[in-house]
Amino acid sequence: MGGLTRYGKSNGLRVLALQIIAQGWPIAIFDFQNRTLPQLEDASFKFAFGKDPDSCMAGIDKLYEEYVNREFLFKKLGSSKKIYPDDIFSYNIATGEDLKPIYTLIDEWAELRSSISDQHNEKLISISRLAAKYGLFLVMGSQVWNKDTVGDVGTQADTRICFKVKDWQQSKVVCGRKGAEAFETRGRAMTNHWGEIQFYFVPPEQLELSFMEKLFYKSKIKGEEAEVSIPISILEPKSQEK
Repeated sequence: MGGLTRYGKSNGLRVLALQIIAQGWPIAIFDFQNRTLPQLEDASFKFAFGKDPDSCMAGIDKLYEEYVNREFLFKKLGSSKKIYPDDIFSYNIATGEDLKPIYTLIDEWAELRSSISDQHNEKLISISRLAAKYGLFLVMGSQVWNKDTVGDVGTQADTRICFKVKDWQQSKVVCGRKGAEAFETRGRAMTNHWGEIQFYFVPPEQLELSFMEKLFYKSKIKGEEAEVSIPISILEPKSQEK
């Protein structure tokens, strides 16, 4: 996810966060500026929270440990019962367990990448390449995307979302096509899957920790995951210059 400041990138991460929370799934946040979702530092349902290099690296360690543990569980199921699930949902059906997807939202990815150790960068690369099968996903946001900032992690991104950027080169790096440089509407974005989309603004009251706690535990009370759609509009498709 890319875009200039004040054109919707951080709000886009908040929209995705609310979707994840409403599903009753754990969430991890790594944000050096600690402005995107600082309320989640005290959330009971957070998996990890990083607001500086040390806390981000501690969160990466915890995430990598979870990846290793889930990989072991999958291998154990294969060796003991000859069942080889493709994802955690198949694993849960086969075992009766309830492993949850864990989404990690990273704001200012370029800054994070240059501020953590090589070892922790390698752990993120491994997670991005190998851990989706086990229900671990990364969402990365940055103002600047180029060959250096994308790195090996960025090349694994299947879904790309580009808010307004400074030029067409940035638009092509982020989502593979020109056009995002011309946006003037906040929350308007180009994607590699759905063309242009519009994110809705998340009001301040929905960023209160009490609201997010209720949103998370509502699905627990029901005993099932909430059916909540990401609040975006897919705009009328039109020809785009590749």
